[in-house]
Amino acid sequence: MPSIKISALTEEATMAGTEEVLINDSGTSKKFSTQRFLDIKKGAETAQTAAETAETNAETAETNASGSATSASGSATTATSQAVIATTKAGEAATSATSAMAF
Repeated sequence: MPSIKISALTEEATMAGTEEVLINDSGTSKKFSTQRFLDIKKGAETAQTAAETAETNAETAETNASGSATSASGSATTATSQAVIATTKAGEAATSATSAMAF
């Protein structure tokens, strides 16, 4: 039987007649279907793809959160400036009202 590394298993390898894998476990050989290894390999590849997607999504969320924090900081600065202007205008209005009453 030809040797095939588990990482090299493909549907083609399985279909080409590699029907079992012998693994020596403490002196005892065990037979396993190559399809079992192929299924495990596919599952691991799927899990890796999902992990990579999750990592990308997390990085995107981090970037978005940073942008939102910057935007919020700018909005807070604007709000503070507007509050100062409003306070000044209220003072000016009070002064004008006082002046208008004097006439």
